Amino acid sequence: MKNWVTKKNTLAISSTFSLVLFLAGTIQGTCDYDAHDFCWRYWIEIGNISVTLLIFFPLSLFSLITYRMRDEVFETWVKFALWWTGATVVLVLFAPANDPSLLPITKSVVALASTVALTVISGVLILWKRSMLKGGK
Repeated sequence: MKNWVTKKNTLAISSTFSLVLFLAGTIQGTCDYDAHDFCWRYWIEIGNISVTLLIFFPLSLFSLITYRMRDEVFETWVKFALWWTGATVVLVLFAPANDPSLLPITKSVVALASTVALTVISGVLILWKRSMLKGGK
């Protein structure tokens, strides 16, 4: 089986999921509060999908950033990103929708914290790998 984790595929898949997230947010944001149409029937599901897909915005950004970089930088980043994305999706799916405690750990909190962590760690990882390759020349 040919390797499907390429720069082009990673950019296309992460951009597609980012577009789905944008469309889900648009649908949810334009709901008519007095009507009981499609978006109200599926309000919770649209929200859960949006929270789960939040991780794909930074994936799209870093896919675009690493697209023109050396393959070694991309491969290092994508190995981390695949692992982190899978873990994030699982954690978000198992997190409670609401938590009345003093420090609530909900789907939204888990998704946001994971997305911020992915962004910071990816930036550091890419800069580190790039500097290692430039220093090794």
